[in-house]
Order: sequence, then structure tokens, then C-alpha cells
Amino acid sequence: FFFAIRMKKYLVFLLFCHLFFAIVQGSNVRSIDDFEIATPSIVIVIPTNPTFPLCSDTYTYVGSSKEIIGGERDLSLTVYSGSENRVLVADVTLGEFSCTSPVDTQSSSLLQYDGVDNSINLNPSGLGGIDFTLYGGNAIRLVAFSDAPTTISLVVYSGSVGEACYVNVTLPGYDYSREYILDFNSFTSGCDFQNVGAIEVITHTVSSVDIIIQSLYVYANPTTVTALPSPTSHRQFDTLFYIDDFSVSTPEIIIFAPYSGIPVVDSSHSIGSSSQIIGTERDLSLTAYSGGLYGSVLEEGVSSGVFTCNTPFGSTGSSLLQYDGVDGSINLNATGLGGIDFTQKGGFALKLTAMNDVNTLDVNIRIYSSQNEVCSRNVTLNESSSYQDYILDYNNFNGTCDFTDVGAVELNIDLPQGEDIFVDEISAITLYQLPTSSATPTASQPSPTRTPTPANCNIPQCMSSQGYYLNVQTNTCIYCPYCQSY
Repeated sequence: FFFAIRMKKYLVFLLFCHLFFAIVQGSNVRSIDDFEIATPSIVIVIPTNPTFPLCSDTYTYVGSSKEIIGGERDLSLTVYSGSENRVLVADVTLGEFSCTSPVDTQSSSLLQYDGVDNSINLNPSGLGGIDFTLYGGNAIRLVAFSDAPTTISLVVYSGSVGEACYVNVTLPGYDYSREYILDFNSFTSGCDFQNVGAIEVITHTVSSVDIIIQSLYVYANPTTVTALPSPTSHRQFDTLFYIDDFSVSTPEIIIFAPYSGIPVVDSSHSIGSSSQIIGTERDLSLTAYSGGLYGSVLEEGVSSGVFTCNTPFGSTGSSLLQYDGVDGSINLNATGLGGIDFTQKGGFALKLTAMNDVNTLDVNIRIYSSQNEVCSRNVTLNESSSYQDYILDYNNFNGTCDFTDVGAVELNIDLPQGEDIFVDEISAITLYQLPTSSATPTASQPSPTRTPTPANCNIPQCMSSQGYYLNVQTNTCIYCPYCQSY
């Protein structure tokens, strides 16, 4: 018994240490390019009697900013000098960008991120003004390698060619990859990291130099984070916003159990405020698969702040709760919520509060985001005579979706025979205390962390916890004028 207690305390201590050092080591907060999406090789062979410079370019369109910021990577290779038949190559493959410059040649390559334009011609506002300081971003993290000393330049534009800043990174020529943390304040003046319109990465290669870049991220530099707040300052959980608090009623759906073997489906729709129902509409459907005794009915509805559903003995079915904006239809609109950020203010999990009275019950929760992305999580509800909280960490969902850009949410409940289920709430939660006035964000009401940070806030310095909260997704301190102290 005492061994078990000591072991539990030891494991808690290890977890605390893990969280502490995760913060101290810093974290990636936005991918610029992880180079997992390939770009075909650009190959230049120096001809007889060349006219320099020799140039070639290509682009790779992915449409999603998750892999490549802005949805497109433009790549060019320029050769300034070299002997006949020398071969120079630049490409992205196997998770790496690489460029080679053989003996007695001089060249440069350009990686350009300026939105979708199918062109190497710079659009300095093509990214639309991304705020790199969100979620504690205060640096760019470059992981790169070169086999001989050389230089890489990073250029950031804020809407025009005249609003630009840059930093030069010297690669010493080691035989292994190194990490380079480039604080925003190490760049020259001229750009606004809260309004990034384009990024360029320029490699400079001279005789017999190979360069490899493995990743490029916006980064939360650990030197700006002091320590993990004391565990005693944590509350149990706080509601970030409700997906559904079930305070808005839905008339009961009643289906007589079928005997034909053909499923019977009925649906209903309810409108509420965004603080009650995410997207302001709840779509509800009930499907009956099999019949039991003559006159048996399956029922579901929302009343008195609770969703209820029941099946008689001998009958089975399924229930669907759908949140995809106002459409008056059970047909899914995967982008109907407009892209809500479920990670704002430290959001890290969903909470389902429910109970069922017979054996176990399976619930499948699906999250949809842009680019037809979907992830899901199966939850088994145990038999209980009282409400139980089920905490569903975003990291434990299966599939691919973006919790910073949620377009729809669905709960599908498998209904075995003789089952009653009661759901009290579905919400997104955070570990930290929020003001009681917090409301559901919408496309027209962005989360406070997306607003420009006042200059005197010195984001994300956390020497004083007043006005800051910890984003548990990125392990960074974020300033929020609407947040209370720890």
C-alpha cells in the first residue's frame, strides 16, 4: 500500500519535471515548412559558353497551411558562375530541402512563402498578415546543416517590399544538423512580426558546398518563459466555451421500432445563442435499426438542461448530435462553424458530462477542419447512476484535423437495446481560470489572443503572472487583456 503511494507521488513528480523542462526547452508554435511535402528537383547543367546567371524555378501547391505556410512553396535556383558541365541541384525530398554546388561554382537558392500565386515573383502581402507573436512566438527556429562554411539569409515582409527585415545565419560547416534560434529582435528593423505577408529563405553556396534544411518553425524561445506555475495555483478545470450546455430544448423525436429491417430516421433542429450552442444550431437525428415488442418506441430530445435518449429491449439504434452552423439540415457542412480555435486561452481538451444506466455505451466524437480534415475519438461510457466527466485530450484523437480551425463537431452515440443515456454538457476546457464573461468565439468574433497586443505588454514576458495565462498546448505564456492572473 505504502509502496503504491510512494510510486504515485514519484510518477507525479516525473510528470511535473517533464512539463517544466518542456517549457524550459521551448516549443514550436507554427510550422513555416516541415519539408514533408516534396518539390521536384531543379537541375541546372552549365552549358558551353554560358550566359550567367542561369535560373530555373518551380512551385509546390498543397492548399493547406498546416504543412506549408500559405499553402504553397516556391523554389528557385540561380547559378552565377562555374565550369562547363557542372551540375547544380535544389529540391525537397524525404523531409529535407537540399541544394548542392560542385567545385568552382557559385549559386543561390530561394525558398519563398508568399501564399498561393503559382509564381516565384514576390507578393509581399500574400500571407495576409499572419501574427507570428500568437501563442508566445518570438523567434524562428531553423534546423540546418552544411558540409562547409556558408550563409543562409531569412527575409520577412510585412505587406510591401519596403517593409522588410532580415537576418543572416552563418553555418560553420559541421557534419551534423544544428538548431538555430533566431529571435525576432535579432532581425534588422523594418518589418512587423504581427503582420507577416511573406517569408524568403536564401541559401548562398560556393564551391563544393552542400546545404540541408530540415525544418523551419515560428518558435517560443524558452529564455522568455520563467517557470511552470505552482500546481497549487491550478483549478480543476475551467470551461473555455460550451459546444452545448443543453439549456435550449429540442422537441422529442419518437420512432416506432421497425420490423421490416429497413432503418427509420428522423431529425430535428434547435437554435440558441453562441454561448449555449456552438454555431447557434443543434442538429439532432435518431435512427432505429431493429424492432422489439409491438409498439416499442425509441425516443430522444433535450429538455430541462439535459439531452436524453432511450431504446426499449429488443430495439437498437443510433443518435447523432451535429454542430455545423446554421443550415437547418442534418447534412454535414464540414466548415459551417467558420474555423473556431479550440486551443485559445489554453484550451487542450473536450469534456463530456454524461451517464447511462445499463452496461457500457460507445460514443464517437468527430472534429472537422478545413481541407476535408477529420479526426475522431471513441469514448466508452461506464454504467453509472450519477454524471461522470470524460476528459478527451486533443492529442489523443485519431486522424488529421486542426483544433485551431474547427469547422464542425459531431457526436454519434451507439444505442444498444434497453439503454438510457443522459448528457449534461459538452464543452472545451482549459486548466486555467477565465473570466465568467468568456463566450464562444465565432468567425466574426475572433478570440482575444488574435487581437494585436499593446506595445507595452512586452509579450510574452512572464516575470509577473498578472494578465498572462499558460497555453498548455504550446507550453508558452500568452498575454491576454481579458484574462485574470494565475
